Amino acid sequence: MSEINYQALREAAERAIPAMERLLMLPADDDLLSEQELKDYGVDIDALNAFKFLAGPETVLALLDERERNQQYIKSRDQENEDIALTVG
Repeated sequence: MSEINYQALREAAERAIPAMERLLMLPADDDLLSEQELKDYGVDIDALNAFKFLAGPETVLALLDERERNQQYIKSRDQENEDIALTVG
């Protein structure tokens, strides 16, 4: 995955939260419900599917890679700032 659409990911997550909350309210013994039964309980299946699609393993790996690059950049900038401070100081 080369580019993450942060806005789409955020919107999908925000739409999925109420659906996940609905799922958590279902009785524990209702673990094998049909899609129609879930819809009858008010679970937004489309929101869950959209989030699952956007937040797949590729997206998670891309986010972790991006985080690592950002941490490396911050570390190098901190070192540059420290070197400048020693030169000026």
